Amino acid sequence: MKLEKTFSFFLLLAALVFCISCGGKGSKYDDWDDYDAVDKDSEEEDKDNHVPATDEDTNPDDSDTETDADKTQDDTDSESDNENPDNTDIVDDSDHNRPDGDNHNNPDDEDSDMPDKDNEDIPDEEVNDKDSTPGENDDDPFPGKDDPVVICTGLTKCYNLFEDIECPNSKNEDFFGQDAQYAMEKYCLKKSYTTTTSSETVIDNITSLVWQKDTPEQFEGCSGNSGKTCSHQEAVNYCNNLQLEGKTWRLPTLKELETLVDLSQTPTINQKYFTIPSTSLKKFWTETASKANNGNFWVIDFGTALITDEANNKFFYPKCVSGNELEDSEFEAIIDQTTSQKIVSDETNNLIWTISDNSLHTWQSALNYCETLNYAGRKNWRLPSINELATVINYSKLSPASDFPGIGSAYFWSSSTNPMNIKQAWRIHTYSGGISYADKAKETHKVICVK
Repeated sequence: MKLEKTFSFFLLLAALVFCISCGGKGSKYDDWDDYDAVDKDSEEEDKDNHVPATDEDTNPDDSDTETDADKTQDDTDSESDNENPDNTDIVDDSDHNRPDGDNHNNPDDEDSDMPDKDNEDIPDEEVNDKDSTPGENDDDPFPGKDDPVVICTGLTKCYNLFEDIECPNSKNEDFFGQDAQYAMEKYCLKKSYTTTTSSETVIDNITSLVWQKDTPEQFEGCSGNSGKTCSHQEAVNYCNNLQLEGKTWRLPTLKELETLVDLSQTPTINQKYFTIPSTSLKKFWTETASKANNGNFWVIDFGTALITDEANNKFFYPKCVSGNELEDSEFEAIIDQTTSQKIVSDETNNLIWTISDNSLHTWQSALNYCETLNYAGRKNWRLPSINELATVINYSKLSPASDFPGIGSAYFWSSSTNPMNIKQAWRIHTYSGGISYADKAKETHKVICVK
């Protein structure tokens, strides 16, 4: 009996110790049934929502310990994903930045309240303004141009040294960067005219100048060829005395008459709006005097688009204009703070230029030089069209005929081919301001690039 009592005592003591060991410690799952349910759900959830391992999953700095709070948050996120199947995983695309530097998330995620460490504000000292400047996208051959001011030349085709070609698609291709390519991308303003109700004048919708539409068979007060042509002074007098629509008329400046040159046509003027003589002589006077040759004045030949200075006693045609004179270019030299290289800004024409160096190029080399140039921390430079290049000229000066800082006196290539002779391209001569053309392959000239 005593033995039975002793056995019962130790049995009770063992049961007490067992109970204390089970309930005293506690566990993550007190109810084994609950544990089985959670484990089964977790396994099914893992199957339905499998996510490939990311850099964060394998980060050696991450701890393998998962707290109850972490588990709760994971369960909540999983339930949210299952309720809204349209939600997508946020992907770290820091290694796949957009070329323009804008690493926004998918627009569908813009309203998300989830913090995104990849889209935190960048400290000011890390921001590179040049990287966000329109036109700096290396992958885009035509990065866009804001508010063009210069009028297009009219060229619509691309050319090599001998014939017209399909315009190249990449900067890596030969002859990329021509006048017509940038004109098609709206880097210049397309010519636009309106005929007035009287049909005697034409309004230039870009410059707001009003032009005499027709070229009369005879000019009052002119003595050349029985009044059909005028000396320079006679041309000045004719325009000043012209009675037309009650406007005040004058002989145009060279800068103004140049805006009528259209390289897409022969003669090189829009014949839908303007009439010129059918004779071989198609030269028209301007009021702009030549500084290189005293007594000469600049003339435009609409037969060839050539610009030459001619003696004032020769006989050509006037084309009268009414309106305010066009503004001259205003240049400002700017030092890039990062590279210490100089660029030239022209706010009048909304252009930025490189400065001139002493290197000489054939026309093809000039195109490639500007297209591949990395200068003053900027890329996407290009060879200017002849109309853009002409904006550097100041015809009131000589040697150089320009206010462009440090340009000197030399020939400079444009990206414009002479469509009447494809072997030639247009150029300027900054000594006097002459505009002419030269053999693409045989001639070598200087280059300034533009943006």
